[in-house]
Amino acid sequence: RDPWFYDETTLNRVKNATLDRYRLLPYWYHAFALYVYCGKPIISPLWYAFLDDPNTYKCNSPGCDSVIDQQVLIGTDIMVRGVVEKGAKSVKVYFPPKTQWYSTTGKLMSSGYVDIQVTMDDIPRFFRAGSIIPRKDTYRSSSKLMYNDYFALYVYLDPSSFSAEGYAYTDDTISYDSTDEDKHNFWILTFKNGQLTVSPGGGTGQYSFCVHQVIFIGLNPHLRTLGGARAMGEVKRQGVETIAEIPPESCCVP
Repeated sequence: RDPWFYDETTLNRVKNATLDRYRLLPYWYHAFALYVYCGKPIISPLWYAFLDDPNTYKCNSPGCDSVIDQQVLIGTDIMVRGVVEKGAKSVKVYFPPKTQWYSTTGKLMSSGYVDIQVTMDDIPRFFRAGSIIPRKDTYRSSSKLMYNDYFALYVYLDPSSFSAEGYAYTDDTISYDSTDEDKHNFWILTFKNGQLTVSPGGGTGQYSFCVHQVIFIGLNPHLRTLGGARAMGEVKRQGVETIAEIPPESCCVP
């Protein structure tokens, strides 16, 4: 059904969900690239990533199957819990041990089954601690118009090591040259010892990787470098996020 046939409240919910999807297109694009080049699933059940945890495929708690069946991983670093229960005010979410996850409010979740409050405006989603999620946060009318927009990196710090790692993928987005002629670039995103580094990770494309903003979750505003010795600009605190603006002369790699 076309969104504009809904009432205003529902239309706003559809709009916000669509904007979320567009902001995460760089993350989705990398997930699709891994499927094309490596055969890794774009969306997977929990057991795919947590085979050593029997709770993800053979649970004994009452109702646990209905919980696990509603949870999926997008790539490796985003977990989503669908809400299909009519009139639900809260849902259970299972967090496997040995991993930690941040909520959208920056709260670090406990392992095991956790009750999460939900409304019609919420999609319960969680981000793996120790991951870096590439996004494009500028609103455009199409993904084509987003092509030249700079990236925003969301760094979800591992609370024990205060480090994180992520990946990104770039190509021309319109041709088959990325696969037929290997014209693409993979990027390795690393935060360690207070330093953020963007490094080439493969491919023969000539695409740059430009970052205008780095958003840290789980960190105090004290870092000062990007990609080696290049200085960050203004660092500010906004809620649970520490936001670093990247000066134009330091924003692009290579």
